[in-house]
Parts: sequence; C-alpha cells; structure tokens
Amino acid sequence: MQPTPCDIVGLGVIAVDDMLYVDTYPPPNTKMGIRERRRQGGGTMSCALATAARLGSSCRALGRLGDNELSRFAREKLGSLGVDLSLLQYDPAAEPVYCVIVVAADTGWRSIYRDYALTKGLAPEELRPEWFAGAKVLLVDHFGPPTILAGVKLARRHGLQIVSDIEQNVPEFPEIRQYIDHLICSESFAMPYTGTGTPAEACAALVSSGQHRTVVVTAGDQGCYWHTEGGEVRHQPAHKVKAVDTTGCGDVFHGIFCHGLARGWPIEKTIQWASAGAAIKAGRVGGWMAVPTVEEIEDMLRQGSATGT
Repeated sequence: MQPTPCDIVGLGVIAVDDMLYVDTYPPPNTKMGIRERRRQGGGTMSCALATAARLGSSCRALGRLGDNELSRFAREKLGSLGVDLSLLQYDPAAEPVYCVIVVAADTGWRSIYRDYALTKGLAPEELRPEWFAGAKVLLVDHFGPPTILAGVKLARRHGLQIVSDIEQNVPEFPEIRQYIDHLICSESFAMPYTGTGTPAEACAALVSSGQHRTVVVTAGDQGCYWHTEGGEVRHQPAHKVKAVDTTGCGDVFHGIFCHGLARGWPIEKTIQWASAGAAIKAGRVGGWMAVPTVEEIEDMLRQGSATGT
C-alpha cells in the first residue's frame, strides 16, 4: 500500500523520558530531594517531528515499537500531535529509547542517562522506497548508522532535502555526510569533530570540509552560527529567556528548520524561527507536549527578534 504524501519523514530515535527536577546538581555522595517528576516524550527525531507537526507540517515517523507501557505512551502522545505512525514496525518486545533526565532548577541544565537495551531499530533492508516518495524533507539522527546511510540514499533518489541531527561521530558519518544537504549540530559535537575552539570556527570548518547547502552550529545561550551557499558564516544571537529545562531545545530547532524547508522559506526566516522556538522551549518544562506553537513564535519575534550578524 502506497503511503500518503507528507512534508517530513523522520528516521531515528523515539524516546520516552522520565524527568527528575532538582534544585541544583548535588556533589557526589550526598542526598537531595526531588522537586517534581514527570514522564514525557523525547528523542532527537521524534521531538523534532512533534515540533514540525504542531506548526502545521505533515510528518511521518519511521522506527519500531512494541506492546509495552513505554511503546503505548509513545504512540499515544506522539500520535496526539498529528505525527503519522502508520509505518512504525512492530515487535512485541521492542521499546523506545528510555531516558532518565535530571534537570537543575537553578540553571535549567540537564544530564541524560540513556538505556538502549530494548530498543530495536530498523535494518537497512527493511526500508522501502515508497516510504520516501512524495515527501519533501528527511530528518535523520545517529541511531542505527547503517540504516541512516540507507535512508539518506533512498531520500536522495526521491529528491528529498536531507537534514541531520547527528550527535556522535560514528564510522559511517563521512559517507552519510555526502548526502546531507543541511548539516545542523551542536557545538559539543562540532568543535571536537573539527578540532576547533569556537562554534564559529567549527561552522567554518564544516563548510570547508563538506558540500552542504547549509551548515548550522548551535551554541546554547550564544545562539547559533550558520552558513549557506554563496555566503559567509553568520551569527544568530539567542533570545534571552530564563532557562528552566533545556531538554529538547536542539530537537525543536531541527523541527522548525525542517518545517521551514518544507514551506520553502528563505534560510534567514527559517533560522530566526528555529532560534525563537528553541528559546521558548528552554523557558518551559516538558518534551513533545511543550513544543512551541506558531502564535508563540510569532509573538516572540514581534517582541524583539535577536538580530543576526
């Protein structure tokens, strides 16, 4: 059966996060009370799709879930946001990636403890060409590199623009890079990978070492550094917000970027919206259900967008 066309296909991590909120990070060998705890949807690919779907893009997730508490939670919450889950493959024992995330109230910073033990990704040979036909954008992360490589090849064959959210320097990354149109990564990946000392230098190094249409290096409260074809490295300052939970900020950035590509926006508008959306997410707790709306992003931009340089 041929799937219906969609704007964005996501291939990568679906996660469920148990969030623990504390006043501050304690030193070793001490005890501390928990202010709040909650379960939420997370994951690089799935949180980005949740964001794009909330903004109005039609999105489809590729992956595998099972018949268990975490899988049911993921299906219910992600599906409620309008993400198409019809192509998720089934294995009764498969679970989403499970994370315990500790968030410090005084800074909004977080530490993530990940468990992939029961996560079963797709094999390269399971991918079907029709899953990509008619879509505009493919978003990939670093989960299951051989499958990611097969996915970007199929997407290129069908004319999709390919966006990456890769956080680990996997052996397949050099070949995967050859298919990435829009390389978006954090400073914590980009600087060690390129051997540079600043996000701006990392952005320039990624530009010179690849053939990407766009390179973006996100840098938290410094904003992001970006380059597009025919230009030079530019800086988009971050919006000033009180950070209460930075979990998912990068995923929101990627989701809005994919939404902008699907809508055919100019790159400057896409970067501005993605930066504003990431700042909104930093100012609130939660995962999939806390991603920003169109109205919230437009309101932040009206109040005073940070000016890129």
